[in-house]
Order: sequence, then C-alpha cells, then structure tokens
Amino acid sequence: MSNSLSNPKVRVLLADEDDATRALLEDNLNADGYHLDAAADRDEALACLRRSAPDLIVADVNGSTLALLDWLRGADPAYARRPPTRQSSS
Repeated sequence: MSNSLSNPKVRVLLADEDDATRALLEDNLNADGYHLDAAADRDEALACLRRSAPDLIVADVNGSTLALLDWLRGADPAYARRPPTRQSSS
C-alpha cells in the first residue's frame, strides 16, 4: 500500500477512540513508513499537537475526537492550514 507520500519525514497524527480501528490504521501507516503519533481521545491528540506539528491529521468524526476538529478550526493558523482527514468506522 505504498504511495508517493510515504516518507519517514511525514508526521501523521491519528486520533480515534476505537481501539481496533486505531490499531488497524496505526499498523498500515507504520508499514508505509509514516512517523505516527496516535491518540485515543481529544486530550491525547492535543498533547501530541503540543509536542510536534503533524503534516497530516486523521481524526475520527465521532465521539470526543470530533471535538479535536472543532478545536483545529479555531486554532493557531499553522494548524488551520492543515486540513484534517476525517474518517469513521461506523
């Protein structure tokens, strides 16, 4: 599942409450060579954002991780320019 974006320098923040979905996405993103930060909820995701600025944010659109997307809309312009990829397992 390799593509032209696969690069160890590309940092991805994955935020999903569902353990199984998060694990599946983590496995795939790691296998493709992305540098990955994974979070199970909004607070963990915000902590990851404070540590490092991701190039891509993949966030679940359900539950508390949805609040992350709301936060991003009003955040620092550096985050607002990075459109999140929304996903849902339901």
